[in-house]
This record gives sequence, structure tokens and C-alpha cells, in this order.
Amino acid sequence: MVSQTTLATVLVILVVVAGVIGYFAGSSAVPPPKTVTVTTTVGTPGIPTTITTTVTQKITETVIKTVTAAPVPGEKYVLKLVTYHPKIYFRYWLYEEFAKLVENMSNGRLKIEVYYCPEINIASGEMAQAVARGVVDLGSFYGGYYVGVDPFFAMLGDFPGPARDAYYGWMFTLTLQDLVKKTIEEKFGVVFVGPWSMTSFGTLLHFNKPISSIDDLKGKIIRISGAIADFISMFGAQPTMLPAGELYQAMQLRTIDGMEWGVYTENYPNKWHEVGKYVVEMWTDRFTMVQPTTDIWLIANPTTWNKLPDDLKAVIKTALTYIWWRYAELGGPTYQEVYKQKMIDEGAVIIKLPKEDEPKLIDAALKLYAGYAKKSPTCYEAVQRIIKLWKDLGYSDWAEGLSKLLKS
Repeated sequence: MVSQTTLATVLVILVVVAGVIGYFAGSSAVPPPKTVTVTTTVGTPGIPTTITTTVTQKITETVIKTVTAAPVPGEKYVLKLVTYHPKIYFRYWLYEEFAKLVENMSNGRLKIEVYYCPEINIASGEMAQAVARGVVDLGSFYGGYYVGVDPFFAMLGDFPGPARDAYYGWMFTLTLQDLVKKTIEEKFGVVFVGPWSMTSFGTLLHFNKPISSIDDLKGKIIRISGAIADFISMFGAQPTMLPAGELYQAMQLRTIDGMEWGVYTENYPNKWHEVGKYVVEMWTDRFTMVQPTTDIWLIANPTTWNKLPDDLKAVIKTALTYIWWRYAELGGPTYQEVYKQKMIDEGAVIIKLPKEDEPKLIDAALKLYAGYAKKSPTCYEAVQRIIKLWKDLGYSDWAEGLSKLLKS
């Protein structure tokens, strides 16, 4: 049987390599390594699993190979995992690939059964509670559904920032991870397992009429949630919240003027462009309305988690890291362009924000951060860490601007 140390090493290597890559991606002083290859044992001793991380400028691809080791004697486990995503949603493959990877890496000792919304009838805002009660063993946690429990959760998903690359998102995740763990476990009595999937590279607004600048949001009724609802209200928009199942009809009947969702890879399959053909890219060179970070975290029932052997816990955590970077690849700019063109071919009109809007957007974003810093000690600590991260990664204008706001 594999030692706990060996499997833990796999996780540490993945985290360290990804973190180092992320740091140097924001610095021109030291070029990132071209290839990092680590070989260790996962499964039966003597049958290696090679984890290869290849870096080519802004593209990171992490590949786990050779997971065909012979079965290992020992107790087998079957865990139920539930997600708030329906199976038609773009990210559904994330859960499928995660489950397959865990089963292969554990040599069949650990099997995860995936249930999609609404296969197990758990409301989105009740996921953490259901996991805590043992209704399911594992669940996906999205902070936006729990802003009423703690305002800090709003900072874990749709929040503006200065970058649109996965390296920034990973460093942002590592910067706040211990605060996320502490807050989730204290508020819900579950086990925080780790970061699972990143946010999109920006976000889109779909409208049934064209707009030409951020000032045109004034008076518009827009389906949007979380902290970015507060953000667009700064420009006179009227945020409203509607569930995904009602959005197509609401746009079609013009009950709402516009809607925010994800980016091209997520929005095209949902056909939002059919009812909101005017598609606004909510980013500029120095601003994005939804910055890359982690928006989905894996949580576990404490009783279930404590029964698992340490080597299987390490398998789950290692698989999580792989899936995070896998989604960063598939949700990245290359795939976005493919689905963007599909939208255009079907009649969508793409609108880019004018350069003149950028100072207004950054100013509003910094005010949003400053406002959240006042909401709780955890939020304040998070904002202070974010300022340091911006300094370290070279976003000095954002760091200096927010520092001045906090002092005033």
C-alpha cells in the first residue's frame, strides 16, 4: 500500500509548481521553467505515475499518466457527491473527470458517485447544511449562495480585479485559502477539502438592446448576483436575482433588460445569445469584472472524511489540484475564442467597453473592496492580503489605490 508521505508529496509538488509558475508569470525578471516533470508512486509500489507540468507562456497543461496499477487489497469506499450544476452545464465534465481520476488513482478502492441538480433535491443555498447532516458525503461549495451567512463568501467568486489569467487566480486562491477553510468549517461544521474549480476569465453581460458604454447601464434591470450586483449598481443599474431556469424566458419576454452569466464557453451552450444578442465583454486591459480565482470548493461530511484512510484523502486532494488546472486550460482564452466565434456566427453582436470606461471601472472596483473591508474582520484581513498580492504581482496601481481608500 502506498505510504501517506508519498501521496502527500504528490499534492505538495502540484501546489508548489503551480504556485511558483503563477508567481513568475507576473514577473519579467525570471522566466518560468519550460517543463517540470515529477515521478512518484500512486497506487501499487513499483508502478509510477508521472505528473508533468508544461509551461508555455500563458498556457499551463497538467497531465497525469499511468493510472493502470493493479488493485490494492483493502476496504473499498463509495461516496456520494452532489453538485448544484445541472448535467447540461459546461462544467459537468469537471465532476465526471474528477470521479474517474479518483477511482483510477486509488486503484478502485474509492469510487465517487456524482449526482447533478436536481437528481438529489438539495437547494443551492442548502448544500453545506446537507453535507454537514450527512445527506451526501461530498458537495460543491459556492460562496455566492452564503453571503447572508458571512460577507466574506462574496469575495470568493464573482469579484472584480486587475487580471484575467490562471496564474493570478491560483495565487489569489492560495492567498485566501486558510481564511476560506476556517470560515467554512466554523460556519457549517463540514470539512474543507480544497479548491476545485476556478471562476471564468472575465464575464459577459447579455442585453436585448445595444449599449455603448458603462454609463448606459443606468436604469437597466439586470439579472446578476453577489458582489458584482453591488458593483453594477454603482453605475445606476437595477440588479435582480433570477434562477437559471427562468432566465431564457425572462430575457425573451423582456422582463429584464440584461443578464450576467459566465463567458463564451459557458454561455454558448445555454443559448443566451438567442435572447440577448448584444454581448458585452466586461473587461479591459487593466480591469475585469470577474477576476480568476476559485469559486467552487469541495467540502465533506466530517464522519465520512474521518473514516477515509490518509492515502485516499491525499488522492482526493491531488485530483482536485489537477482538475483546477484542467479547467483553467479548457476555460482559458483559446477555448473562449472558439465559442465566441460560434456566437458571432449565430448572430451575436460583441460589444467591447471603450477605453474611457477603464478609470471609472477601476475606481468603482476599489470602492467595492474598501466597502467589504468594513463588513467583518475576516473581510478586512482578506483585503489586506489582496493588497500585498497585487504589490507582489506588479499591480501597483490597484494596490496603492486601495491602500489610500482604506486609510481615508
